[in-house]
Amino acid sequence: MRRVLPILILLLFASPSTTIALIQLESSLATGDAESRALLDRLKNVLALTEKRIKEVFGIVPEAVAVAAPSADAYDLLLTLGGSAPKEGKAAVLKINTRVVSDYDLEDLRIATARSLYQAVWPKFRKPYTTDREFVARLYTEGMTAYAAELIVPRAATWKYAGLFVKDGRELYGRYLAGERELAAAVHQAVMRGSEGNCPGDLCPGPTANGRLLGYRIMKTFEKDMDPKMIQLMGFVEFRDRLPHALEVLQRGSGMKGDPISDGVK
Repeated sequence: MRRVLPILILLLFASPSTTIALIQLESSLATGDAESRALLDRLKNVLALTEKRIKEVFGIVPEAVAVAAPSADAYDLLLTLGGSAPKEGKAAVLKINTRVVSDYDLEDLRIATARSLYQAVWPKFRKPYTTDREFVARLYTEGMTAYAAELIVPRAATWKYAGLFVKDGRELYGRYLAGERELAAAVHQAVMRGSEGNCPGDLCPGPTANGRLLGYRIMKTFEKDMDPKMIQLMGFVEFRDRLPHALEVLQRGSGMKGDPISDGVK
């Protein structure tokens, strides 16, 4: 027993905590309200779990301070890096809009948190890049963010990784799939011609559902030839070079892993 006790103590100190997050949560919500207390507890647990998963997947702990408060703006979670803050040793600020996330189920909240906190670790392992092709760069960042969310919170519905947590997200994804081939063909043509600046709003990536889903689906085409973690290490230049072939794959509607049947969308 005397020999076993020291081993147990060492194991206890060596085991990472699953309930205490390094990311501290600040809030102006009244803690005397039972509903607010429950929401804050849920947020703390999700922050701890997401922090743990990001470390497991990327080997990096996200450095951020979380602030929960209601806002009239449309965002759910918004990370502000403050310019060169990571180099100065300052933590990023994760703003959590309690007005929006109070309606999220646990899975939605976990994915939304993963999408946002990923932005805090992105600069630590990705080479900086410059580009005058904003259209391609936005496909790159949208796709990488969604793909990272899948690695952090696996086995969720595809459209959620693209940040679609609205009630009609499944329907939006179904409509996207119905027009994906035509969408990929139009984007492919724009990319090859270098005419992305004239791309119609429903084709250009950005806050639109089609843009986010397209970026994510492009990343999924790479799984046939690449390990998921190697995809995350892909630099912008490699993505730009692989993009035309990925769009061709989407136009054919073949050659992808994890196609939509598993999401129950037909």
